Amino acid sequence: MIGNEKLLVNSWQILKFSECIKQLNTGLNPRNHFSLGHGSLKYITAKNLTQFGTIDFSKCDFVDEQAKRVIHRRSDIQVGDILFSSRAPIGHCHLICEKPDDYDIGESIFSIRVNRKVILPDYLCLYMASDYFVRMATLHTTGSIIQEIRIGDLMDTDVILPPMNVQRQIAECFKKIDRKIALNNKVNDNLA
Repeated sequence: MIGNEKLLVNSWQILKFSECIKQLNTGLNPRNHFSLGHGSLKYITAKNLTQFGTIDFSKCDFVDEQAKRVIHRRSDIQVGDILFSSRAPIGHCHLICEKPDDYDIGESIFSIRVNRKVILPDYLCLYMASDYFVRMATLHTTGSIIQEIRIGDLMDTDVILPPMNVQRQIAECFKKIDRKIALNNKVNDNLA
């Protein structure tokens, strides 16, 4: 039994977010560490994560190689990590599927490394983007102008966890839908 898990029907469980991950990091804001606008490497903030699970690189700031090294010491983003917007709009996330050589993240992004013995990255990313999870997570937001979720509050949020084979089926179903959407978008772009 893991921590405070609750067992539901057919081996479904409810775990705390903290029990589903190995680590959570954030990026770094410029402050005295580096400056924006120099270099060709993209600097991702909350405004760059979309509700569709993608990164909008068209609105990025830029940093140089030295700044990226400084940021990466803190963010440590890797393939398989989930990027999650900790500031409004909360719930926008992206699963890193290709080596992130040409970008890194700001402080408004959580980089989440999942515990693959418990949960699949694809499933957790979908779950975190769900209206249900966003509602649960935003119950704990702070800030009157810009809503923000703190790491401790995120760690205490419940995650509904099906068995691994069901997680795979859910993730595969959404991948098929995403591929069809991408194909339709390509067709539409060619018609325009």
